[in-house]
Amino acid sequence: MKRFLTAKLVIVTLFLIGSSAATADVISGKLEFVKKPPFTGILYVSNAGESDKKPAIDQKDKAFTTKIAVGSPNNIMQFSNSDTFDHNIYANDKKQKVKFDVGLMTPGNSTKLKMVWPDDSLVRVGCKIHPKMRSYVANIKSDHYHPFAFEKKVKSYDFKIEQVPSDKKLLTLLMPKYDKQIIELAKGESKTIEITRKGKVKGSLTITRN
Repeated sequence: MKRFLTAKLVIVTLFLIGSSAATADVISGKLEFVKKPPFTGILYVSNAGESDKKPAIDQKDKAFTTKIAVGSPNNIMQFSNSDTFDHNIYANDKKQKVKFDVGLMTPGNSTKLKMVWPDDSLVRVGCKIHPKMRSYVANIKSDHYHPFAFEKKVKSYDFKIEQVPSDKKLLTLLMPKYDKQIIELAKGESKTIEITRKGKVKGSLTITRN
């Protein structure tokens, strides 16, 4: 009897996993720019779960080691200095009302900061000692996303987001200085939308959901 119940439990578990996988979608497509792209960006399924992400940004060779870090509201963001130089990390985004300054970071040190800034935001982070340094932090309520690390001479980028809940139809595209794009996409649909900056067309997003 015990073996029978155990086997039945395994079958039910496998059925639930299979059912969950069957209801998950795959979103894929291409992001193309007319001229050079922005510094970075992120495409994500809106309001598709929060997780205990551990976003982190490090510094080396007078540069941030990543163009974008992704966290959820109230996650703990870690900034580190693996460089041989002193650094300072700060943000001063008046539009999104995000302002912080972690002070001087000597080599080998790190500091943590709670992400209490607005949801669905993309905040620039810089170094007051080295003005050319920059990175971005995305604060999103989603476990389903694709970050972009754009390159100056590359105009076309493929993407894929897997295991997307079928009941989550809205997607958001955030890029620095570009207009925020919100796309509604159901299973089986394909769309091409214009990417704009201050209302001017700068590219296109072709997206499909299967």
